[in-house]
Amino acid sequence: MAYINLLPPEDRKKRLDLRYSLILIGIIFYIFLLLGVHFINQYQIKQLMIESASIKNQIQILQPTLERIRKMEDEEKELQSKIKESKSLDKRTYFSSLLVFISELIPEGVKLTRLNYNREIISYEGEAVNYRNVADFIANLKSSGYFKDVELLSSYINDDQTNSIGFKITARLNIKG
Repeated sequence: MAYINLLPPEDRKKRLDLRYSLILIGIIFYIFLLLGVHFINQYQIKQLMIESASIKNQIQILQPTLERIRKMEDEEKELQSKIKESKSLDKRTYFSSLLVFISELIPEGVKLTRLNYNREIISYEGEAVNYRNVADFIANLKSSGYFKDVELLSSYINDDQTNSIGFKITARLNIKG
């Protein structure tokens, strides 16, 4: 479809100029808009680069501190393992000192053949020359203060040529001592 401009020639030119002026104003506005967006983006990029440089500087400043923290963490792990090892040694030392203490409670004429330790309960099996030695051992355990609930589970005469007295005793370890 073709458009025919029926305006007089003087008005035709003004109308045409106005249209070109509006188009030109639109193009100029669009260019300024694009330039504004571009400058805003450039500003944001510069700000991010400044912030990035600041963060890198902070990382460099904190790097020695971070290394010291890592060393301290390694030392802490090493100390934790030493503490764990020490606790293990304490348990062994406790048990060995307990065995020494028990050996001091055994009267003459009594020989332990088996000793079981399960948490707080210690069971003794052994042989004695007579019943009096077994009774003395039980009395020593009770009077020591380190054992409670001392019980004679069984006693019997061995069938071997010695005619010794076999016994089984349990006692609960008195943690409070």
